Amino acid sequence: MDLVTVATRDPVVAGSADYTDVFTAVALDALSRSPQDWARLVLEGASLPMRVFLRVGWRWGLGFPLTGTDSILGWPVVAELPGQVTLAQQSWLFGVALLMCTTDGELSWTTSVTYRSRISPVVWGMVGPIHRRFAPRALRRAAC
Repeated sequence: MDLVTVATRDPVVAGSADYTDVFTAVALDALSRSPQDWARLVLEGASLPMRVFLRVGWRWGLGFPLTGTDSILGWPVVAELPGQVTLAQQSWLFGVALLMCTTDGELSWTTSVTYRSRISPVVWGMVGPIHRRFAPRALRRAAC
Protein backbone atom coordinates (compact mmCIF):
# COMPACT_ATOMS: atom_id res chain seq x y z
CA MET A 1 0.00 0.00 0.00
CA ASP A 2 1.25 3.45 -0.88
CA LEU A 3 0.82 6.11 1.76
CA VAL A 4 1.42 9.78 1.11
CA THR A 5 1.63 12.34 3.91
CA VAL A 6 1.55 16.08 3.46
CA ALA A 7 1.73 18.45 6.43
CA THR A 8 1.58 22.18 5.93
CA ARG A 9 1.24 25.53 7.61
CA ASP A 10 1.17 27.29 4.22
CA PRO A 11 -1.97 29.49 4.31
CA VAL A 12 -2.60 29.02 0.60
CA VAL A 13 -2.78 25.25 1.05
CA ALA A 14 -4.29 25.17 4.53
CA GLY A 15 -6.88 27.93 4.02
CA SER A 16 -7.70 29.51 7.36
CA ALA A 17 -6.36 26.53 9.33
CA ASP A 18 -3.18 26.85 11.36
CA TYR A 19 -2.24 23.25 10.56
CA THR A 20 -3.38 20.85 7.85
CA ASP A 21 -2.24 17.39 6.89
CA VAL A 22 -3.40 14.91 4.30
CA PHE A 23 -2.91 11.14 4.40
CA THR A 24 -3.72 9.20 1.24
CA ALA A 25 -3.87 5.45 0.81
CA VAL A 26 -4.42 3.23 -2.18
CA ALA A 27 -7.73 1.45 -1.70
CA LEU A 28 -8.84 -0.35 -4.83
CA ASP A 29 -12.32 -0.77 -3.36
CA ALA A 30 -12.61 2.86 -2.18
CA LEU A 31 -15.89 3.41 -4.01
CA SER A 32 -17.45 0.27 -2.54
CA ARG A 33 -18.26 2.18 0.68
CA SER A 34 -19.55 5.65 1.40
CA PRO A 35 -17.08 8.20 2.81
CA GLN A 36 -19.02 8.05 6.09
CA ASP A 37 -18.58 4.26 6.20
CA TRP A 38 -14.85 4.71 5.56
CA ALA A 39 -14.60 7.32 8.33
CA ARG A 40 -16.40 4.94 10.67
CA LEU A 41 -14.05 2.09 9.70
CA VAL A 42 -10.95 4.28 10.12
CA LEU A 43 -11.91 5.66 13.56
CA GLU A 44 -14.17 3.03 15.08
CA GLY A 45 -12.16 0.16 13.64
CA ALA A 46 -9.24 0.94 15.94
CA SER A 47 -8.58 -1.44 18.82
CA LEU A 48 -10.60 -0.95 22.01
CA PRO A 49 -7.60 0.42 23.97
CA MET A 50 -6.87 2.91 21.16
CA ARG A 51 -10.52 4.01 20.96
CA VAL A 52 -10.54 4.60 24.73
CA PHE A 53 -7.23 6.48 24.52
CA LEU A 54 -8.56 8.67 21.69
CA ARG A 55 -11.88 9.44 23.37
CA VAL A 56 -10.24 10.28 26.72
CA GLY A 57 -7.66 12.48 25.00
CA TRP A 58 -10.22 14.25 22.84
CA ARG A 59 -12.63 14.84 25.72
CA TRP A 60 -10.35 15.57 28.68
CA GLY A 61 -7.15 16.65 26.95
CA LEU A 62 -8.57 18.76 24.11
CA GLY A 63 -11.99 19.57 25.59
CA PHE A 64 -14.09 18.29 22.71
CA PRO A 65 -17.76 17.70 23.61
CA LEU A 66 -17.99 14.19 22.16
CA THR A 67 -21.50 13.24 21.10
CA GLY A 68 -23.11 9.84 21.26
CA THR A 69 -25.75 9.93 18.54
CA ASP A 70 -25.25 10.53 14.84
CA SER A 71 -21.50 10.63 15.34
CA ILE A 72 -18.40 8.65 14.49
CA LEU A 73 -16.47 7.88 17.66
CA GLY A 74 -17.97 11.04 19.18
CA TRP A 75 -17.32 13.31 16.18
CA PRO A 76 -20.48 14.75 14.64
CA VAL A 77 -20.95 14.58 10.88
CA VAL A 78 -21.28 18.21 9.80
CA ALA A 79 -21.29 17.87 6.01
CA GLU A 80 -21.70 15.13 3.47
CA LEU A 81 -21.26 15.45 -0.27
CA PRO A 82 -20.70 12.84 -2.96
CA GLY A 83 -17.27 11.36 -2.31
CA GLN A 84 -16.62 13.14 0.99
CA VAL A 85 -17.74 13.51 4.59
CA THR A 86 -16.65 16.09 7.15
CA LEU A 87 -16.52 15.54 10.91
CA ALA A 88 -15.82 18.49 13.20
CA GLN A 89 -15.17 19.40 16.82
CA GLN A 90 -14.73 22.72 18.65
CA SER A 91 -13.26 23.51 22.04
CA TRP A 92 -11.64 26.50 23.69
CA LEU A 93 -8.29 25.18 22.39
CA PHE A 94 -9.03 24.07 18.84
CA GLY A 95 -11.42 23.88 15.96
CA VAL A 96 -10.76 20.65 14.08
CA ALA A 97 -12.25 19.28 10.87
CA LEU A 98 -11.65 15.75 9.58
CA LEU A 99 -12.41 15.29 5.89
CA MET A 100 -12.62 11.76 4.49
CA CYS A 101 -12.66 11.54 0.68
CA THR A 102 -12.98 8.63 -1.71
CA THR A 103 -12.06 8.48 -5.36
CA ASP A 104 -11.53 5.57 -7.69
CA GLY A 105 -8.76 3.60 -6.03
CA GLU A 106 -7.88 6.13 -3.32
CA LEU A 107 -8.90 7.05 0.19
CA SER A 108 -7.74 10.30 1.82
CA TRP A 109 -8.03 11.81 5.28
CA THR A 110 -7.42 15.54 5.71
CA THR A 111 -7.15 17.09 9.16
CA SER A 112 -7.42 20.87 9.54
CA VAL A 113 -6.66 22.44 12.92
CA THR A 114 -7.43 26.03 13.88
CA TYR A 115 -5.85 27.41 17.05
CA ARG A 116 -8.29 29.14 19.39
CA SER A 117 -5.97 30.00 22.29
CA ARG A 118 -2.45 31.29 22.80
CA ILE A 119 -1.46 27.89 24.22
CA SER A 120 -2.93 25.95 21.28
CA PRO A 121 0.38 25.75 19.35
CA VAL A 122 2.10 24.31 22.43
CA VAL A 123 -0.65 21.73 22.97
CA TRP A 124 -0.67 20.81 19.26
CA GLY A 125 3.11 20.41 19.51
CA MET A 126 2.43 17.55 21.94
CA VAL A 127 -0.72 16.15 20.31
CA GLY A 128 0.34 16.49 16.67
CA PRO A 129 2.94 13.70 16.74
CA ILE A 130 0.35 11.30 18.20
CA HIS A 131 -2.10 12.28 15.45
CA ARG A 132 0.54 11.87 12.74
CA ARG A 133 1.33 8.41 14.08
CA PHE A 134 -2.28 7.23 14.47
CA ALA A 135 -3.88 8.67 11.32
CA PRO A 136 -1.80 6.96 8.62
CA ARG A 137 -1.86 3.64 10.48
CA ALA A 138 -5.63 3.79 10.89
CA LEU A 139 -6.06 4.71 7.23
CA ARG A 140 -3.74 1.91 6.14
CA ARG A 141 -5.58 -0.62 8.33
CA ALA A 142 -8.96 0.41 6.95
CA ALA A 143 -7.79 0.37 3.32
CA CYS A 144 -6.37 -3.17 3.53
